[in-house]
Amino acid sequence: MTEEPATDHARHYPDLVRAGSLRAALGTALPPDTPDRYPDSVRAEAGDRGVSVVAVAGERGFRVRCWARTIHMAGGTTDDLAAAAGAVEQWLRPGPVRELTDRWPFLTAGSLAEGYECGDPVPARWAQLRASRIRLRHADELHAFIEAAHAEPRLRALSPGMSMFWVTFSRRAEPPLCRDLPMVGALGGGRYEIRHGAGRREVREAATLAATLAAVLDLLPADAVPAPCPPMI
Repeated sequence: MTEEPATDHARHYPDLVRAGSLRAALGTALPPDTPDRYPDSVRAEAGDRGVSVVAVAGERGFRVRCWARTIHMAGGTTDDLAAAAGAVEQWLRPGPVRELTDRWPFLTAGSLAEGYECGDPVPARWAQLRASRIRLRHADELHAFIEAAHAEPRLRALSPGMSMFWVTFSRRAEPPLCRDLPMVGALGGGRYEIRHGAGRREVREAATLAATLAAVLDLLPADAVPAPCPPMI
């Protein structure tokens, strides 16, 4: 016979039941003004930093997610409430993400965390895109364009990304991302489509990789230069 949800919750989280909520159980690890809206989850912010903690359903586990300026910086799950509270308290104070994950090994740093932290995330974003496994039609052609774009200094200076079927570029590595720079999709047979302009409504096609790269460079506006990304420490 399946346990009733309330009984199951009480068995996994007697400390939360005693405290009345996860917010109350975390106590002084959170800023005093942190709202207590939900019994099994909480979200708090301090300056540019934020954290969320969720009590996992059906088992004991506190899922912790840390971010800064909308960027995922670290996350993980522990069954130890004191460890979750310690990680939360440390993250909401200024300090490197590596110090956080060294002290609380249940947390894993985001793949781009240290790049954003030092104010130079673009190389890390390129490395991530080049190493990614693209599960789309014409993936080989998309990878070929990514490598060609990375070899071109004007494009390598911009922040790259994937949006649905398209390779994109942005002056900024954080939201709001640019929407006026060229984006490239693969059509198969070595052909590519380039969309550009405000809203990217204008379309060009190119029959070769070299022609595609040339078109993208031709369509880049004069102000397509990287915007500063302030360090996070």
